[in-house]
Amino acid sequence: MFKKQKLSVKLLTSFAVVAFITLAVGIVGYWGVNRLSTHLYEVGVVRLPSIAALDTVNEAQTAIKAAERTLLLPGLAEAMVAEQLTRLKAAWDRVDKSWKAYEPLPQTKEEEAKWKQFVPASIPLTRIAPGLLR
Repeated sequence: MFKKQKLSVKLLTSFAVVAFITLAVGIVGYWGVNRLSTHLYEVGVVRLPSIAALDTVNEAQTAIKAAERTLLLPGLAEAMVAEQLTRLKAAWDRVDKSWKAYEPLPQTKEEEAKWKQFVPASIPLTRIAPGLLR
C-alpha cells in the first residue's frame, strides 16, 4: 500500500505522524509542568512555613532542656542562674511566636488530628507558672 504512493505523499504522511507525536509529547509536557507548578506552590508556600515553625519549636525545646538542666547543677553562680533564666525566657518566647505562626496555617486532616491530640498534652510552663520566668 505504501509502496505505490508518490514520494511527496509518503513525506507528507511521515511529517504528519512526526508532528502528531511532537504535539502529543508537548501536550503531556505542558500538563506535567502545570501539575508540578501546583505541587511546588503547595510545598513552598503552604507547607514550608509549617515546617519552619515546627523546626523553631523543636530548636527552642532543645534550648529549654539545656537551660533547665544547667539550672539543676548544684552551686551554680548567681550570674549563671540569671543567664540561664534569660535563655529560658527567650526560648519560651520563640516557642510562643512559632506556635502562633503554625496554628493558623492550613493542615491536612491527619495533621489536624495529631495537632488536636498534641495541644492539650503540651501545656507550656509559662502557662502553668507565668510568674516563674519574669
